[in-house]
Amino acid sequence: MNEDIYTISSGMLDVGDGHQIYYQQWGNKNSDPIFYLHGGPGGGCSNKYKKFFDPKKHNVIFHDQRGSGLSTPHAEIDNNTTDKLVEDIELLRKFLKIDQIRIIGGSWGSCLALIYAIKHPQNVAKMLIWGIFTGAKNEVDYIQQGGLKTHFPEAWEQYIELVPENERGDTVKFYLDKFINGTDDEKIEFTRRWVCLEVSAMSIDADYSETLYSVDGSDEKTRALAILEAHYFINNCFIPENYVMDNVDILKTIPIVMVQGRFDHVTPPQTAYNLSKALGENCILQFVPASHGREGALRETIKSYVQSFLV
Repeated sequence: MNEDIYTISSGMLDVGDGHQIYYQQWGNKNSDPIFYLHGGPGGGCSNKYKKFFDPKKHNVIFHDQRGSGLSTPHAEIDNNTTDKLVEDIELLRKFLKIDQIRIIGGSWGSCLALIYAIKHPQNVAKMLIWGIFTGAKNEVDYIQQGGLKTHFPEAWEQYIELVPENERGDTVKFYLDKFINGTDDEKIEFTRRWVCLEVSAMSIDADYSETLYSVDGSDEKTRALAILEAHYFINNCFIPENYVMDNVDILKTIPIVMVQGRFDHVTPPQTAYNLSKALGENCILQFVPASHGREGALRETIKSYVQSFLV
């Protein structure tokens, strides 16, 4: 993420365990602070995320989670857990001398936002999340064990064809081993195939033939995404099964807006629907005719809620 004329402050924050996270505070420092939580895990922040905000109105804090983006060490899985990421948000909040925060995030960012709010509800004023993901095993299995093959059969075929029959019960374990212990060529190829599966399902308009050859498995950011996703998925996102739903009563005190793509095949709508029903009247769920990617109706609806709800 580049700095620009609206950058208030930036730097590396030592969060312990040998990790440093990059942060950037951006926009209007006199406005209520908004924490942006990126996806992945391992996705890192990008300048395109700034397009959701007006730098003259919004005070946004971006940070790259452990192992992601500009944070160091890059793609590191040691001491990289959900609890660590939650406490890194706390350290950054305290470092910037902020009392309460507004949280925005999608996909893995929505999961991290929910878990942070469960652990630190007094510090959260409100939340805007999309592409709802709670870290449950069935949500991970939908992608990594072939649930999406009904709509993306060719993407699933390229993902599964290199996995031996006796390893197909846990594709994440097989892929993570290749990411870490494979030859250089294997690391590149398996990274490409992992990311291609997810990217192919990101957009309603995705052309699989183009996606297949556009993913660069040797790119360091792509490698970090694959390694950290697999690391988290194989460890059940480092949370007990159904953790978010089991702690939903804590979240009921926080105003929450959820935006969910009706045709999302990365984080299917059932999760958002179930969570909204459990949260009750303090939660708004809006379905939009979109997939998982931040485009079209999903992007415009998020931007609208940033203006009308998050401020």
